[in-house]
Amino acid sequence: MKLLTLFPLLLSLFAFVVAKAQEITGRFAPPAGKVLVFAGQDNASVGGTEKYHDGYVENIGIPGGITHYVYFSEGWTNAFDRTFPIGEVAGLNKETEWASGPMHQKAYLDSPKLDPCVMHLSIAMEGNNEDKVADGSFDHLIAELVTFVKEHPDHPFLIRPGYEFDGSWNKYDPENFKKAFRRIVDALRAEKLPNFAMVFASSSDVKPGQFEEYDPGGEYYEWVGYSWWGGDKDAQPALDYARKVGKPVFIAEATPRGHFFDKEDHEELWNGWFTKFFNHIDENIDVVRAVSYINADWDSQDMWDGWGQSKIETAPYIKKRWLEKMAEPRFINAADEPFEQIGFPAEYAEPKKPVAPYNNATLPVKKRVEDLLGRMTVEEKVGQITGWWHYDERKMQEEGKIFTPEFFAEKCPNGIGELGPLHNLSIEEDAKLYAAVQTYFRKQTRLGIPAILHDEAAHGFMKFEANSFPAPVGIACSWNPKLIKEVYTKAAQEARSRGVSHVLSPVVDVSRDLRWGRVDETLGEDPFLVGRLGAAMVEGLQGSTDGSIAPGHVAATLKHFAGYAATEGGRNRAPYLHGPRQLLDNQVEPFRHVIRTAKPSSVMVAYNEVDGLPCHINPWILNDVLRGNLGFEGLIVSDYQGIDLIRRYQKIGVSDADVARMALEAGLQLELPNNFGFQHLPKMVKEGAVDISRLDDAVRAVLNLKFRLGLFEAPDSLDVKKAKALATSEETRELARKAARQSIVLLKNEGNLLPLKPGDHESIAVIGPNADVCRLGNYSGRPLKTVSLLQGVRSLLGDSAKVTHAEGCKIAHNDTGDSYANWRYVNEVEFATLEDNQPLIDEAVAIAEKSDLVILALGENILLGREAWGENHIGDRTTFDLTESQQVLARAVLATGKPVILFLNNGRPVALHDLGDDIPAILTAHYAGQETGTAAAGILFGKTNPSGKLTVSWPRSVGHIPSHYSQHGSARVFDYADSSRSAAYPFGHGLSYTTFSYGKPELSGDSLKAGESVEVKFDVKNTGKRAGTEIAQFYVSGEEFSIARPALELKGFARIFLKPGETKKVTVKLEADDLHFHDRSMNRVLPRGKYLIRVGGSSTKLSDPVSIRTRPGSPMNFSGAPSASGAAPRKDAMPPAETKPLKKGKHP
Repeated sequence: MKLLTLFPLLLSLFAFVVAKAQEITGRFAPPAGKVLVFAGQDNASVGGTEKYHDGYVENIGIPGGITHYVYFSEGWTNAFDRTFPIGEVAGLNKETEWASGPMHQKAYLDSPKLDPCVMHLSIAMEGNNEDKVADGSFDHLIAELVTFVKEHPDHPFLIRPGYEFDGSWNKYDPENFKKAFRRIVDALRAEKLPNFAMVFASSSDVKPGQFEEYDPGGEYYEWVGYSWWGGDKDAQPALDYARKVGKPVFIAEATPRGHFFDKEDHEELWNGWFTKFFNHIDENIDVVRAVSYINADWDSQDMWDGWGQSKIETAPYIKKRWLEKMAEPRFINAADEPFEQIGFPAEYAEPKKPVAPYNNATLPVKKRVEDLLGRMTVEEKVGQITGWWHYDERKMQEEGKIFTPEFFAEKCPNGIGELGPLHNLSIEEDAKLYAAVQTYFRKQTRLGIPAILHDEAAHGFMKFEANSFPAPVGIACSWNPKLIKEVYTKAAQEARSRGVSHVLSPVVDVSRDLRWGRVDETLGEDPFLVGRLGAAMVEGLQGSTDGSIAPGHVAATLKHFAGYAATEGGRNRAPYLHGPRQLLDNQVEPFRHVIRTAKPSSVMVAYNEVDGLPCHINPWILNDVLRGNLGFEGLIVSDYQGIDLIRRYQKIGVSDADVARMALEAGLQLELPNNFGFQHLPKMVKEGAVDISRLDDAVRAVLNLKFRLGLFEAPDSLDVKKAKALATSEETRELARKAARQSIVLLKNEGNLLPLKPGDHESIAVIGPNADVCRLGNYSGRPLKTVSLLQGVRSLLGDSAKVTHAEGCKIAHNDTGDSYANWRYVNEVEFATLEDNQPLIDEAVAIAEKSDLVILALGENILLGREAWGENHIGDRTTFDLTESQQVLARAVLATGKPVILFLNNGRPVALHDLGDDIPAILTAHYAGQETGTAAAGILFGKTNPSGKLTVSWPRSVGHIPSHYSQHGSARVFDYADSSRSAAYPFGHGLSYTTFSYGKPELSGDSLKAGESVEVKFDVKNTGKRAGTEIAQFYVSGEEFSIARPALELKGFARIFLKPGETKKVTVKLEADDLHFHDRSMNRVLPRGKYLIRVGGSSTKLSDPVSIRTRPGSPMNFSGAPSASGAAPRKDAMPPAETKPLKKGKHP
């Protein structure tokens, strides 16, 4: 029958079936009524004879998807490497056409002649080898298959494991085949690759029920397949099953062989077998969605002469009719817009554009970095190691230009490493900014390198409409790494939802001078505790401990390296005060622990000098210590204006370019917030003043972070709905309450005045400048809702008591009550004088006299302690007394004779002097976050039993600094002539509404070597009448060393909940590594000596000691002669004597 006679009937049948077609689901399946057609075959060793089949790809001129055969065979050591590419299509010459190996696979797939197309991989387990695949013997071949698919993400793969599973070729065991099939599928799915789908196919003599038998439920495949060698009888069981389960059909193989032997008439062949084949497709167009190759060598006159196929003397006729057929609208070429036609994932949506390796998300990051680096100009490289930021965020917001790609095209013509924050923006405005950034940097720059948006997350994401948790010094008082991880996980999620992928947090400086205005940003005074809590912060931010950055998380930055919190006079940016051993064993130690256990992505350099050399240009700090000693492998970033300030204040170098060179050579890799110094690098590189390898190393670090963050695959827009849901989440608000409850510390409770009982007092006055404002501290955003102490008390008591309020006094006239505004926009502070405040004090006293109880809400706001960054924006203080007006207010209220409870909201210790003796109950909140009032009211009225403990010793006055508990023994001998040297409230102190007792510690061993640990066990008993949480601490004191050490050091802690009368055995590990320090030769060692171990509820309430000896591998060398700094250091362990200036004429 002639084709023309059938044509009207076929069209009618086609239209009918399409209309009736059921919904078919299958990965890469084209829409109903469309059929994906493959072209060509690439075969490897059939029966031991290597055979090349060109198919109709090149000779007819239709590029198409290709079928590869991959043999898992006992006889080959590396069967997958024996899969041969199509030489002509790949552009290979005839000499290499038959060569084996993955290099030729890559040459074939990467050929410019072959556009990205769908691939059909047929996995053959010849020679009864399904048992070898099933039992894992061929896992190395499966691994190569996985790699092959992974390395070609621009090719969708339809993968068909096994030849005819009915056993027509190989009599293999069905159970083994089932196991083999699933082993292959599991290996592919384990990689979570987006570019493959599985085909479960049959051949001839298929019996009904075989599909269900081999894979019940179809969970291991997306397509049903069969080979149309025997005609309809082979196809029907598969077609029936496909319709039953709603899966697309793939005709995996088809050939006229066996139907037209001795037939040489091309027209008869076409009108016979070919017409029947196309009729079969049309009749089953409801489920048939793809057809593989037709076995024929179109370029010759033969149809597979090796297997007995018939001769075709007039092949050009077949070619012509085939092309006519393929032009019909229902057939889709497998290389003709495959992504649009079959729904391939959107991230690979540009099939016609070759994918550069750096844009291939399946390649290792290192390969992507090197590929991209090799394409960049010097100017583009320098762009990547600099930032851009505009300090006047309100102007940017009002003008609106920053929400356009054109703005960034003007400011960052060569691309950029990172963009600084605009804290004022709403969620919707953040979405606009993100869209503009993505549009310009990803789509309009030459290489499409995305920009990192960075921000702060000191205690929550620092944005408007973002949640705010307790300040670091406050949440540290929880001594709860698990809680801290939860808090910083939420901060990371909010940041990422608003386009930020890198945060300049946490601070792990060890706070040793409380005059410094940034104490509230730290985790306290103890290196051990700071390290453990800092590691929890990083884990929460990054979502891992292996250095990877989990989805929805951000890159974390440890800061400030090193010595920043122990500077001269407690002044911001002043020189570090102590020697190198003190630096390494105290300030550097938390960095060591966090880098080792949590692997942060970046480290920020400190402003201060160490022995006269600023950290930003200090190779000993950045290279020897951070890289060498600590093993840090991430990105090293500057603090804001770190290079610029060196020239401005420390007068080092002959120019900004000179300092930029010093910084780059010392190891700095990213200058923030703008290119004050690094802008000069292109010229210096071209003139030879800077080695380009130094520049390349810095660029690698930035690109590495961008690839690890997934920015090259990031969406073009933000999910505003998701961001709003995170900002308003009740779960997050409850976490903020929990964090505040665990952070508040009960300092004093004389006569068990607390907890109060609702209903015991008819009238309660809440008085003070911190009563009706929620102080959040430095680097705070602006939450949608905050709860002040007054609001919290009123909410809890309801109608059970009359709650009155008086401000009592002002701290400053220009105090906005908004922590962010106070930090960002209020420069010179207009302090309120006692004369100014007297009317407010009088009003407060009048209210107190009419009340049964007074809650005094005093302390600080950040105008009294913040980061000093300008001559008119200062934050360090010479005292931490309450302001004069607050002291007078407190005395006046006490004079009324009413019971007084003092609630302090502060960022650092407050010196109370005699006031602390006269007030019976005192709590401190350390800027407890947006739920301060809810948490504080709950503690005051007994809903929550306080458990917080101090992480900073509270000295009696500024004259008692340094006041940290871990001073050397020689500093603990004498009191002052006019005062005790002891702290008013010591490190680790914090009361509960119950009491606890401790048993004597027991050790699992009496000696400790490097690399070992011992268990410290002790009993803790709740001896009171309320359930409560105790923070049990253990400390060590060392003896018999070659150098002086702190008289007491924290080395472990545990939070334990105990019911009244309950006793629990606490077990904490003492690691040998935590006892290491730097010896006379500046080597970090475990010393030979003895440690006394004590346990208790604070650093001053400890048990009797038990001892343990430390035994290093070799005796300690006591012969080192001290240098001027007190040590005989290795030459490579100390700062270099000088930094070479630029050669004359080599700087601009």
